[in-house]
Amino acid sequence: MMDGEEVYRARLAECLSAADASDLPQVRDRHLAAARSWRRLLDTVLERKAEAAASPLGWSQPEEEDGKMHETDFEVSDPVAEAIDGGMPPIKAFRQSSGQAQHDVTVEAGMTEERLAEIEQGAPPQASEVADLSEVLDIPSTLLVDR
Repeated sequence: MMDGEEVYRARLAECLSAADASDLPQVRDRHLAAARSWRRLLDTVLERKAEAAASPLGWSQPEEEDGKMHETDFEVSDPVAEAIDGGMPPIKAFRQSSGQAQHDVTVEAGMTEERLAEIEQGAPPQASEVADLSEVLDIPSTLLVDR
């Protein structure tokens, strides 16, 4: 089984290759956006590994002791990664993967179904919406937005 670094490197390479192979600007842009997300994840893993190596005990604690899961502690499933690589907004991909209906997520997150539908169609979410959805879906908030 590959560790996070290997998975992120492989996904990054796949996205860049797909972007290079595409003649359509929209498809190329989606692949490049996905590549940026994988690059951020890879950078975070490499930073954490460097911090762990520099620590006298060979480990490091997360900067935040907030009890929330961090993106390097979370493994993205292949179907979710493929959906995001294909241009699906991350919030929609993670919600569908969780098996939760839009209605159930909106009730727990305290938002309207119309607003979640907008976000799942690509509208940028507010920071508070990302925080609420992160909690409801049990996904690190940094994985829910495509920067």
